Amino acid sequence: MGNQFFAFKRFIIKQDKCAMKVGTDGVLLGAWVKVDNVKRVLDVGTGTGLIAIMLGQRSTADIDAIEIEKPAAQQAIENSLNCPWRKKIRVYPVSLQEFLEKNTIHYDLIVTNPPYYSNCYKNYDTGRKVARHNEFLSRDELLSGVTELLTSRGRFAIIFPAEAFDRLCSEALKYRLHLIRYTEVFPTPDKPSIRILAEFSFQPGTVERSKITIENNGRHNYSPQYINMTKEFYLYF
Repeated sequence: MGNQFFAFKRFIIKQDKCAMKVGTDGVLLGAWVKVDNVKRVLDVGTGTGLIAIMLGQRSTADIDAIEIEKPAAQQAIENSLNCPWRKKIRVYPVSLQEFLEKNTIHYDLIVTNPPYYSNCYKNYDTGRKVARHNEFLSRDELLSGVTELLTSRGRFAIIFPAEAFDRLCSEALKYRLHLIRYTEVFPTPDKPSIRILAEFSFQPGTVERSKITIENNGRHNYSPQYINMTKEFYLYF
């Protein structure tokens, strides 16, 4: 996915200014998260603006998106202005910490495809480093920010590495965020899960569990589950 743009059925994502390009993680989260009765959405670390635009297609909500990396933020602004839902998407070139200082709005839904890596190999490209490493937004800062910005019955949705998911859930509980729904993502039927799609809420309840496999045995032999989830977006489904 290293092209300068990525074409979906109803919009195009330009990505030549972004360190992190359109990827499966973002598409999965944008297609998976529940948007019923959602009026206000915040996308933290929007990158190209992909998830914000997907949620613009799927909902009637007003959508705010923030991005700390300035070139990526400008690209997200460009992409949102060129999509059919431009009137309800606003992109702010700020960090979550800066956003918290000035914002007075609370959100029914907060989504993020966050930086994953800490204390590991750092890419020399600065933009890619910002996008992939969490020194610029620790999990504590993210969860604390979510707690401040979420409505009392709102939901926080995230995609996260499977191997670190239990730790995320433990940390979320410190901020009164309870796991209410998750989906394990398997690359193929014979491999372990690599990602978890998850929703958290201040309101505890029975946890809704499910699984999805991206490909059957064979490259680009996509599973019916994955096709059904993403068919409103991908050109080839």
